Amino acid sequence: MSSFCTYLLCCALLLTSCTAPAKSEVGRDFRPSPGAPSVAVTPENELAGRLMESTELCKQLADIKQFPGRDPSERQDPVYASIMAQGKSMMPCLVEEITNETPMHDPRQAPVWQHYKVGDTAVFLLARISENSDVLKEMLPPAYREEWKTNGVYAYFNYVSDSRNRKELQKWWRNWTKKNVKSK
Repeated sequence: MSSFCTYLLCCALLLTSCTAPAKSEVGRDFRPSPGAPSVAVTPENELAGRLMESTELCKQLADIKQFPGRDPSERQDPVYASIMAQGKSMMPCLVEEITNETPMHDPRQAPVWQHYKVGDTAVFLLARISENSDVLKEMLPPAYREEWKTNGVYAYFNYVSDSRNRKELQKWWRNWTKKNVKSK
């Protein structure tokens, strides 16, 4: 199959996943919109669609306006919700984004960090997906773990203020995912 055909197939899968869900025979939610081309659901094209979705979602990290707070009735940011719905399958592309130093609005519900970057969003999403409440502290070198005791999350921001440390975090997360995330 040509790369253009693969691209069109991925686009069709992405479009069908944006409509109301209907279970397919391979367990993924699909319901084509009226007039959409018919695409046979196979494990191969389903995987291609998921990979494209992950990559596309990672390109949209800067579009996340706000992480959810403690109020469960609060409407979630659609990019955030999509990433969290895909869970651990998003981790590889999020790890690659850790070194992205593009400035963005701080979506956390905490005092705003003025030098917030796309890579910070990737790290905070990785921490949430990992379901390990201590992972943010664990990823830091000992001196910054000690600083965490008095400065909390700002120890992290102090650490990544040196862009070389983003590369170190990226290596740490690559190792963490190899050890803790089972591949399918």
